[in-house]
Amino acid sequence: ESVRLAFRHVMHRLVVNLSGNALTEDELSVAEVQLSGDMYCAAIVDFTNATAFADNSYMYGDENPPTRRGATTTFILVPQDIRPYSEKITITAGGQELTYTFPATLPGNEGTPPDTPRRLQSGRTLTLNLAINTANRSAAASAKPSTRATTTDDAALTLECTGIDVSAW
Repeated sequence: ESVRLAFRHVMHRLVVNLSGNALTEDELSVAEVQLSGDMYCAAIVDFTNATAFADNSYMYGDENPPTRRGATTTFILVPQDIRPYSEKITITAGGQELTYTFPATLPGNEGTPPDTPRRLQSGRTLTLNLAINTANRSAAASAKPSTRATTTDDAALTLECTGIDVSAW
């Protein structure tokens, strides 16, 4: 006789997709994506109530803060509040370090005061689509990979959020 088991994700999944006109696919594939130290990965899980909360006594183990490589990276996080303009994602690509700061409003939180915490919810996925571009697109198209991301204004990299989505996991 079959037994039906109920299952739902307790943790939150954060996906960061990188694209843009400044870097090649090979360069994006080795980009480093790092979360700020305020975003928790370690949790205490209550299996009876199917909940999880941050365990501040164990901060990421050997990986503090959590870091991934690639054009698409995934982080499994404890459900938690994020404050607008405080938690950040740092991307190292093309020889430059770029910072993305979470906006004041995430999808589903429109109309709340700017200082209201945003919740990374249990069983949900927050997908951030970030484009790494140059101010001068023609310079990006013609530049050799070794000359991209120099300190000149024409090749300086910029980071732009091209989309945010929250979905079920």
